[in-house]
Amino acid sequence: MFDLENARYRTTFVGAENEMLTQKSRKLDYIFLLEYITRLYLKYPALFEDEYVQNRVGLKKILNLLVKTGRDGKVLDVGCGNCELLMALAKLGFSVTGLDASPSRVVVNRQRLRKVFFGFSESMPFDDGEFRTVIATECLEHVLSADLTLQEMRRVMEPGGTAYIQVPNKNLVDSATHVRLFSAQSLAQLVGEYFTVESVECMPYLTGEHENNLFCIARKA
Repeated sequence: MFDLENARYRTTFVGAENEMLTQKSRKLDYIFLLEYITRLYLKYPALFEDEYVQNRVGLKKILNLLVKTGRDGKVLDVGCGNCELLMALAKLGFSVTGLDASPSRVVVNRQRLRKVFFGFSESMPFDDGEFRTVIATECLEHVLSADLTLQEMRRVMEPGGTAYIQVPNKNLVDSATHVRLFSAQSLAQLVGEYFTVESVECMPYLTGEHENNLFCIARKA
């Protein structure tokens, strides 16, 4: 029970900033989140690199799984960031859409992909059942509400669709930017409240690292 509680909102903190961020998230403070994300993204380059996808173990796994299952149906990446995965999928002929809470990232990404939208994962600007595949990598640990995000992921997914979710493993990775902590068990429990969980496995974030991430595959009945 305690483990699942931390998967919703962490109860121990990495400093005062992390505690404040967690409390703001509990209150669904969208204005604060927008300002915070704007500052955070200034630290990261807005460049797409094929090598980045190849070295991100989870992204490479999703790419390979989607290639095997075919190109039918639309793909949504929630918290798409620099659109590394969507760019790779688009090159292979997939119909892709991105959603991100950073206006500056959306502006940059629209120069490369047409369907990239600004918005929050707790209230997505998409129709019910619009997507066959919904992806959320390195996302749930940051959003204001994991529950609302998973509800929305389910809503916009067609029946029988697939969710690919990747989060840090709390036993090996923590950060002041994380407002929740996941173990394999708590990730399966939380996702299982909205989807049928097929698998949860540990894997490295980057090639050559320890198994510091958790990767979940789930389906909408």
